[in-house]
Amino acid sequence: MERTGRQRLPSLTGLRFFLALPVLVSHLLVDVALFADADVHTALYPSQTLAACAVSGFFVLSGFVLAWTHRPGEPVRAFWRRRLWRIVPAHVLGWAGGVAFFALTSVSALPDGVPTDCGPRFGVISLLLLQGWTPGTALDACFNSPSWSISCEMFFYALFPLLIAAARKIPAARLGACWAVLAAAVLTLPLTALTVAAPALGRGVDVGPDSMWLCYFFPPMRLAEFALGIVTARLVAAGRWPRVPRALLLVLPVSAVGLAPLCPPPLRYGALGAIPLALVTADLALADGRETPRPLARPAFVALGEASYALYIIHWPLLLAFRYLLGYERAFTIPTSLALAAACAVLSQATALIVYRFVERPLNRRFARRPARTAPGPAGAIGGPAPEHTGPAA
Repeated sequence: MERTGRQRLPSLTGLRFFLALPVLVSHLLVDVALFADADVHTALYPSQTLAACAVSGFFVLSGFVLAWTHRPGEPVRAFWRRRLWRIVPAHVLGWAGGVAFFALTSVSALPDGVPTDCGPRFGVISLLLLQGWTPGTALDACFNSPSWSISCEMFFYALFPLLIAAARKIPAARLGACWAVLAAAVLTLPLTALTVAAPALGRGVDVGPDSMWLCYFFPPMRLAEFALGIVTARLVAAGRWPRVPRALLLVLPVSAVGLAPLCPPPLRYGALGAIPLALVTADLALADGRETPRPLARPAFVALGEASYALYIIHWPLLLAFRYLLGYERAFTIPTSLALAAACAVLSQATALIVYRFVERPLNRRFARRPARTAPGPAGAIGGPAPEHTGPAA
């Protein structure tokens, strides 16, 4: 595995684009509410489950890549500096876009009719990435809705030095049992939200606001997914990851989304996707280590993956502005709606590439990559060189 540890992981960078894409598509097809036929709009609600599973995959991927690239001896402040400079510029840009939209339009509801309350208090909470810690506010789509997950990532980054130190102390023979415990925690922790009774939110979300906050937005509730990624990286680097049939890697993610309607509501909002995507992440990392060609490692997908955080964090204000210019009161036929959604997706992707090229990358290179005193060589590392970016916040 030392040779694997020296390899970059381009397939995981490409995977990031395919995790950001379902979030964009779900927001375009459901939240933007282009379709005149209400039945079509309702039929598209399952796309939210796919998007939620993708966000769960981001959390797992984040833990995996941070563990893979970590070097013993790196100062904690150096790690935090790199993370902050990676996420903050694009986050502030997306937040400012949301503020500008609501300030200039004075709208009080989303295109699908969900009311908003975009006051100064929420503006501060959103800017400081504290949405996940405040019940109710994470559900509000004000300013920049997807940034709630960055609130979780900030919590993960704060704990990562402790988590990686603990992970390194686990004997290799016990890593599999630890992985199983974390997988069980991913599936059972959200069920605690069933103890919180409240009317359903509607709009295809059949749990109450407090339940939704607890099972989906509350950062400690999502920590098991991040930790699962860390332990997965250790198993791969230790050569203890089992061989998983390729067919199973395709079937499990699809089955997780397909079985979601049959599961308790809290499991529908992401937890089901964590385990299948952990398997996919490990398989792609092993393939990259063996230099086995994978479609996701192609330059085009790698380039899209590098800009996936920008796509994830700036598309929401763009979608709102696009819908506002079309007219909130207008609705369209299915062909026209799909054409408009495709145009908006292309606009969002083009903007993301520009933000990555001219905002993220220059600032990251200038401020996040100061030489740090780290242990030389890969001997003490879990993995080795990997994508610069990890989850939706990386």
